[in-house]
Amino acid sequence: MNFGRAAPQQPRARARDAFRRCGGAGGFRYRPMPIDLRNVLKDLYTQRKHLEYVITSLEALQQDSAAGLPPLKKTNRGRKSMGAEERREVSERMRKYWAGHKKRPAN
Repeated sequence: MNFGRAAPQQPRARARDAFRRCGGAGGFRYRPMPIDLRNVLKDLYTQRKHLEYVITSLEALQQDSAAGLPPLKKTNRGRKSMGAEERREVSERMRKYWAGHKKRPAN
């Protein structure tokens, strides 16, 4: 018997109860903070000027490097296509393979 003691709880139940004791989701109320919009706008305009400067610098670098280098060569990646002669050789080789494979008894 527990004689007035609370029964031991599972960890999830303890967390749920603690959440309820602090007021649930309502315990964390949104409190609007005073914001000085002039300072925020000033900071954003400063950041925009800096970003525009960086972008123009990068574009200039890209144009300079592209002007001095030859155009990039396309690589032939992916599957290699087979010619008619190669296909014929593979076909004959596979025909011999399967003919020999069919002759062997299955275990």
